Amino acid sequence: WSRYTQIRIAPVNIEHLPTMDWWKRLERGSHFQADAEKLAEYTRRTFEGHFRDDPNQRYQVVDQPGPETLILEIALVESVPSKVVLNTIGYVPFVGSAAKLIRNTKAKSSVAFEAQLRDGQTGEVVAMFADREFEKMSPLNIKDVTWYGHTESIVAEWASQFVRMANRKEGEAI
Repeated sequence: WSRYTQIRIAPVNIEHLPTMDWWKRLERGSHFQADAEKLAEYTRRTFEGHFRDDPNQRYQVVDQPGPETLILEIALVESVPSKVVLNTIGYVPFVGSAAKLIRNTKAKSSVAFEAQLRDGQTGEVVAMFADREFEKMSPLNIKDVTWYGHTESIVAEWASQFVRMANRKEGEAI
């Protein structure tokens, strides 16, 4: 790992996102493809930004891979937007209890990815990893009334964790 000093964040792949069933498609429907493209770009920019802002500067973000470059390839494999209408109704007195019950059972937003790191010179895969996260629950959360607020928070958390892992010293637990 010590020979790598650069990282390239490849465009994020959204080809593996599954077709949404009626429940997941309920509120976003025809906007899903455009939403996925925006989320992919947000993911790439967020990972790049976390590496650029890293005080350790372990890896320099580059556009073209070379012999000292790791290429991070991310594929989003799940993206379920928040149920904004249900979430909003959940904050209304009296009616909100039923909406919260439905929301807590089936309506959580989520996002999942699979990723790999490649050697920039040989193209050899040097690491693979994946994760799936659901929205974090709280009594009052402004992200509940946005389509992808929870998802964007999760992506930012992943980027932060990945930079911490990249800076990890041998034997250090993250």
